Amino acid sequence: MFQGRGEAQVIANGWRTDTRAQQERKQKKKTALGPVWASPDVPDNGLPDGKTADEAVKAIEKSREKFAVAKFQQSPVGSPASALHANSELRAYALVQNVLLEKTVVVLWGDHGWHLGDHGLCHKHTDFERATRVPLFFSVPGQETAGCSSAALTEYVDLFPTLADVCGLPNSLGVKGVSFAPLLGNPGRPWKQTAFSQSRRQALGIGPVMGYSMRTERCRLTLWLTRDAGEEVDAELFDYEKDPAETDNLDKSTAHAKVVADLRAPFARGWRGAVPVRR
Repeated sequence: MFQGRGEAQVIANGWRTDTRAQQERKQKKKTALGPVWASPDVPDNGLPDGKTADEAVKAIEKSREKFAVAKFQQSPVGSPASALHANSELRAYALVQNVLLEKTVVVLWGDHGWHLGDHGLCHKHTDFERATRVPLFFSVPGQETAGCSSAALTEYVDLFPTLADVCGLPNSLGVKGVSFAPLLGNPGRPWKQTAFSQSRRQALGIGPVMGYSMRTERCRLTLWLTRDAGEEVDAELFDYEKDPAETDNLDKSTAHAKVVADLRAPFARGWRGAVPVRR
């Protein structure tokens, strides 16, 4: 959708904000549909997901004969509880039933985080912590540190090199990531000092920009650069030790000028400068 002249306003830092008419239209839409991150006091089937679940249950109920469900589903009268089991094979699916778990690497992750009203945002596509920090579970057969967690910085570009590493395969494709297999053996060992992400925007009066973001153990530095010339137009600094919710951009703070200057050096080196030393 294209905006006509006067349809957009520009605030002090050059980014777009809505006109009063746009705000009123959005408010009417919110009133009709409700905020997308709300938790209304209604039954589960009062929401779309609950209605879908009800329909799935109905479909399963109608298909009972197709599944050949036993007519007698109670435990025998007088039998001890130890005569039964917890249906573990069904719960663990075929992976455990076929003993594949003993020779299978399992990786579970989310492709991005999700804003639920924080910063007035909903969904993904930002450089904030809520959108860029995600769960990552990595299980390798015979892993002595199974069940342990690590606070080390990793990135999704590291997944392929790690899989190749633990499976004994060559990593000859020249990908940008680095194997974090050493962390699986020693979750607390020193590791990379920075991790990177990026998100693109359209800045009024400037044009296409890209937000390049660097996360350290404590801080996040994000530089907004024009996509054609790479000229810096703005920056953000957040200190998670003091401000985990990212409520105050410290980039313009004179008290943090040295912090910003110190972070710009590893930022300029990029991911290649963050590759950890493997011992």
